[in-house]
Amino acid sequence: MAARELYDELSDLVADYTANTLTVEAQGEVTEEGSFKQPIYIADNYASEYIPTLANAAKRFYVTWKINRLNASDIGTFMDFYFDTAKARGKSRTFYWQAYDGHTYTVRFDMDWSRTGDSPNRWGMPNIRMYIRGRKAA
Repeated sequence: MAARELYDELSDLVADYTANTLTVEAQGEVTEEGSFKQPIYIADNYASEYIPTLANAAKRFYVTWKINRLNASDIGTFMDFYFDTAKARGKSRTFYWQAYDGHTYTVRFDMDWSRTGDSPNRWGMPNIRMYIRGRKAA
């Protein structure tokens, strides 16, 4: 079977915020998750289950990663994207993200803001989670 990646599973999608692209890269392990939105209904006796799949059920992809060390400028870029109401506005708006695989995706944050540091100029982000909504049109 041919190699596939997230990019192959997504459709083109224009982001809410298009002026800049987030380009800070992951450090260490990256986790990709995918599913369909499918509830599972289990009978009271646990003998049967029902899993409805709608004809238009969209694929859902998430990428989780962390950054161990960022300088004040790069952590400021993340903070700006997350808290600026014209950009990501927390988890509510989509933007472009240049990912580790060389592709640019339309994403939104899917986590609360958190950072750790051991000095004013060395910061980490332990729980970056992006909901991959689509890919940027070429």
